[in-house]
Amino acid sequence: MKKIVKSILLTICLVSIFLFSHQPATVSTKTSTGTIKTVVSVFYRNISNSELEEIVSIYETFIRKTAHLIIYLILGILTYIFVIEFMDNYKKAYLFSLLFCLLYAISDELHQYFIPGRSNEIRDVLIDCLGSTIGISIIYTIQKLKSRGERHERKNKQKFI
Repeated sequence: MKKIVKSILLTICLVSIFLFSHQPATVSTKTSTGTIKTVVSVFYRNISNSELEEIVSIYETFIRKTAHLIIYLILGILTYIFVIEFMDNYKKAYLFSLLFCLLYAISDELHQYFIPGRSNEIRDVLIDCLGSTIGISIIYTIQKLKSRGERHERKNKQKFI
């Protein structure tokens, strides 16, 4: 059952990335700017339209690139927890997960080449890979620490027997 849940979560993440990438530039930009405007409006109730537009122009690229990083961080985590179900070697699962996320990031940018107004950028692949690497490294480290703690616990139990 765990494998099914993990595969569903991973599939949802992959499809989400695909659908975001499949949006034409006008829709994607509208989503980003709309999100920024909503967040800013929550914190600054009496802001003028010109001030709001200035804030959007300053932060839009940062928000878009941060979104890349975060969604691929999530993808990295979900990929690793799925892959480790089929591998008993943490390092191999780590490397396989990195490779999978890299290939998905490349395919995602190639996909955007065919979408009106979108571009494919090496910078985005690098940001995506950074996010994946962070996510995979977090879950890998947690798993290694957990495993180390379990081994230490077993060792201590053996001393008392």
